Amino acid sequence: MQRTVSYNLTTNYGKSGSLGDQATLMLNKFDWYFIPMMNPDGYNFTKVNRLWRKNRKSNVVSSCPGVDLNRNFAADWGGAGSSSNWCSDTYRGDSANSEPEAQAVIAAVAEAGDVRSYLSIHSYSQLLLVPHAYAAVKAPDYNELKNVGDIAMLALRQVNGVNFQVGHGPEILYAASGGAFDYFKLNGVKYCYVYELRPSSGSGTDGFILPASQIDPSIWETFASFYSFADQIPA
Repeated sequence: MQRTVSYNLTTNYGKSGSLGDQATLMLNKFDWYFIPMMNPDGYNFTKVNRLWRKNRKSNVVSSCPGVDLNRNFAADWGGAGSSSNWCSDTYRGDSANSEPEAQAVIAAVAEAGDVRSYLSIHSYSQLLLVPHAYAAVKAPDYNELKNVGDIAMLALRQVNGVNFQVGHGPEILYAASGGAFDYFKLNGVKYCYVYELRPSSGSGTDGFILPASQIDPSIWETFASFYSFADQIPA
């Protein structure tokens, strides 16, 4: 995803045609920062355990390593959808922002300065989640954010006809505390969203392991939604 999107932004900048126009607007209006891998040691371990989720930090129970980085951020840390059990896939860590990976992302966003939007890419379910994910209480500007998200998902749908539902995480997926996008929303980044990419449903490995034939279509429809966000969000 990151490599294809960044390549097409840079190679099509200033060129004619719809893709060139999109890339030019996106780069003229905003600086774009991509974090291609937030969990490098966890990703490396997927060569052993394909569906590994957490990082690989050593825990008190040596047979249960790792912290779920998407439950570790200081956004209602320790609340709904997280676990204090080291062996759980949603183990939240010893304290909020305890993990070096979470600290690195926080530092990168802080260094970037005036950040207007934070888009977090996950799978799966074909959803766009609007803050907050951790509780029944929605962000004060929820309706505005949802309207922007609805337009972005319309742009996504126009590429391949794939529908994404836009809404409040606890209502359309489940409650989850300690997420990065909620952390940044609570700390001054206005337009924060979580993508849950293709497919719409699955069981076992069916949802998380996307068929190779669907990877490029998923990237291009997501790129169209990135352009829509860039077009809508004030500079």
